[in-house]
Amino acid sequence: MTNQEHTDKRDDTLLEIAKNDLSLETLETRSSDGLDFSDQAVWQLKAALNAAYLAGACAEAQSEGRSTEHALIGAPDKAEPGQGW
Repeated sequence: MTNQEHTDKRDDTLLEIAKNDLSLETLETRSSDGLDFSDQAVWQLKAALNAAYLAGACAEAQSEGRSTEHALIGAPDKAEPGQGW
């Protein structure tokens, strides 16, 4: 996989996380405070950070030819208010 393909895949993953966990339409700068800034709950940020961490762990495992299952064990799908992990 080329560097550009890695970058594209990373950007696609980050956009998916932003849409699913942060309710953002895009990660592109739109030069408007109303469009470029967003209020987020801490549990949304925690879910997005967790998703990004897991995506990185899975990508690393795949690049090393290992199973990605270890990265997913015990990780919740979404962070809910007051949920501790």
